[in-house]
Amino acid sequence: MKDNYAKLLLELEKRTNGISGNQLADSLGVSTRSIRNYVKDLNNNYLQGARIEASPEHGYVIKGQITSITETGQLEFEQRAFFILRYLMMRTDITTYENLAEKLHYSSQTIRSDIYRIQELIAEEQRNVRLQAIIFKGVMLEGDELAIRSLLDSFFNPNTTSFEQLEREYDFYFQEWIDPLEIHSLIVCLRQQFVKRNLKPTPALVKPIANYIIIANYRDDLGQRLNQVLPGTQQLSVDTMDYASILLERGFQIIGDTIPDKVETWCFAWLLVSQQLLTDENAIGGSSESDSRLLNTIKKALLDLSNTYNQPFLQDTKLQTDLLLHISRDIYPLEYQFYIENSYLHHIKTDYIMAYQYAVDFAHSLIEMMNLKVPDNEIGYYALHFAAFLERNQQRTIDVAVIYARRPVTGQMLAQRIEEQFSNVQVVAIVDTKHIKDIPQVALLIASNESSIKSKYPIIYVNDWLDKQDNKKLQLQINQIILQQVLNGSLLIHGKFKNKNELIKTVLKKMGNDSLYSAIIQRERLSSTETGNFAAIPHPMRIPDVSKFSLGIVILDEPMKWSKELARLVIVVIPTHDQLSRYELVFKELQRVVTNNELPDLLPSIRTLDDFINLVATANQR
Repeated sequence: MKDNYAKLLLELEKRTNGISGNQLADSLGVSTRSIRNYVKDLNNNYLQGARIEASPEHGYVIKGQITSITETGQLEFEQRAFFILRYLMMRTDITTYENLAEKLHYSSQTIRSDIYRIQELIAEEQRNVRLQAIIFKGVMLEGDELAIRSLLDSFFNPNTTSFEQLEREYDFYFQEWIDPLEIHSLIVCLRQQFVKRNLKPTPALVKPIANYIIIANYRDDLGQRLNQVLPGTQQLSVDTMDYASILLERGFQIIGDTIPDKVETWCFAWLLVSQQLLTDENAIGGSSESDSRLLNTIKKALLDLSNTYNQPFLQDTKLQTDLLLHISRDIYPLEYQFYIENSYLHHIKTDYIMAYQYAVDFAHSLIEMMNLKVPDNEIGYYALHFAAFLERNQQRTIDVAVIYARRPVTGQMLAQRIEEQFSNVQVVAIVDTKHIKDIPQVALLIASNESSIKSKYPIIYVNDWLDKQDNKKLQLQINQIILQQVLNGSLLIHGKFKNKNELIKTVLKKMGNDSLYSAIIQRERLSSTETGNFAAIPHPMRIPDVSKFSLGIVILDEPMKWSKELARLVIVVIPTHDQLSRYELVFKELQRVVTNNELPDLLPSIRTLDDFINLVATANQR
């Protein structure tokens, strides 16, 4: 709604003679009742120096001069940043803070603060852009042209679910750069391209390509063309370049009469590859020398990962090959910070928690060695490669013994069926009832219903044929065993916190690990640890030098914004070097916790660790 306030004011400024409620409602995609509520709220709580009035003859009109707008965030920072950058990209000289403030209807102080925040983001994201603040004069935008365009694109993030909404967003954000009819024609053209390639077009897929064409056409028309030096060896096939050239020229023709040059086409082609409109087979790998350098970088990153997690990453040649093919395709889009499409990120972070952790560490190594900005969406794709690695190298972590009553063959059959049903279980002994004392250290005894035994280990009685009810009993017991191992000695608290920084700091203090705060925040900055389904699992960037493995479980009294999603359950994980197998066990079990849809509703009833263990073990069966 706050976003719509700004759009409503913009429409009123464009229509100084007045605009009807129906026209405003149509432009904003809301009801006339919503328009009336917006106007009332703006007059009562936001506008200073002016009012919005309504009359039967003229509709809505602004009376007076807006001196300022109460700083309540109705234009969020990202939106203000977009308009600041867009305005600076329309000029080649220095712009005063007062001029920007007048155009955006914000105070000079707010604009100065926004400029500073944009400068911080530019430095943090390593963009080749300079937003210069010149004392007593104002600000101006300089730097690599493609980086400038990419920066503007990064602040255009409308929440749209339909193409009609997307068209309205373009009309609002890119007014003066493109008119509504051109917007509609461009989007129709791009949707047709996806359909021709048997891909279902969505606003999320079309938006980055439309953004590129709109921004490129406007900047080229101003004479601000790209200055990238084309590589000596061709990384893209002739078919790919031809397709990109035809589509880009068609887009430029819809908007104006500017003709894109070869550099513009080359960059656009890489954008199409990053958006999967052009598939992998159309892109040609670089020279053997560059591939060799990239492979060595990947091997070095995997070696670091192997040393950290004691996993055979370097022995898995398929993992190396798949990562090489993937990264060689995305290297140019990453260098130029093109948006990488990944509509599966939420599912990846939820369903492949351990693989995503490997991917984050791997990406961190790439960032350090290659000076790249690797976004969440790209890390998500790395996680899929590591998930496949885990499937290929699956390990059984729970040792059990099978006790048969009469015939050894029934024990062998039962053991085989158990290992088929439970991929994390390994049968280390098959004995009869007379040799129970010979059983090695195990987590559980699985005994035939025909037997009756006593042991220091937990015992589950099952049918020799292991039916569905047996599987259910076993799964519950296995879950409880794992959770007891994982959660033993953990902290569990209920509470309410202002933000995730306060929560992490508080939990670490209670756990006696205050010094890990910076490491966990660093991990959050690289890629948020939210998993969806009201859960987050913060942990350090690297395995810390601490003596004890521990967990801090926080059940929030009310949902809290973590990054982009709300969290109700937060589990702070503090791993140790000597318990890496337990670390992986934690993430495998927590994966089942955060993917259970019923868990958020049941959290308020949890008071002790045993409550949590029983609830999770039972819920994970369903």
